[in-house]
Amino acid sequence: MDSIKDNFKVALVYHACPICGSKADESVIMNQKLTKKEADKVAELDHKIIGLSENACEECVNRKDEMFFVTCHKTNNNHIEFKYCGIKHTSDFKNEIKDYINTTKNGVEFAVCDEETFDAIIHSNDN
Repeated sequence: MDSIKDNFKVALVYHACPICGSKADESVIMNQKLTKKEADKVAELDHKIIGLSENACEECVNRKDEMFFVTCHKTNNNHIEFKYCGIKHTSDFKNEIKDYINTTKNGVEFAVCDEETFDAIIHSNDN
């Protein structure tokens, strides 16, 4: 018979910055069903990134006044790879993509694109 402590677990989990993939937020989660199986699922998540945040990380926030970001997310075997670059707000490019720019809850502007578009952007000379 399982002891009560085996049926209840808590975990510290993180949400990634939607721009660079760094840790942006953290939360504490726990299982609601008091079973060993559900507790083990929570324990497996301890200290892992479980999704994207609605906020940018501190580093991206610190750069928001000078630039907006273009980011590309690539999934490989349940691992998300982030590529990103900063582009000055004064760039003509910002106006060209204005309909695709998102803003995090803490005010960082960014656009998400596919890898081919991202590579073309970072290799252009006018950014």
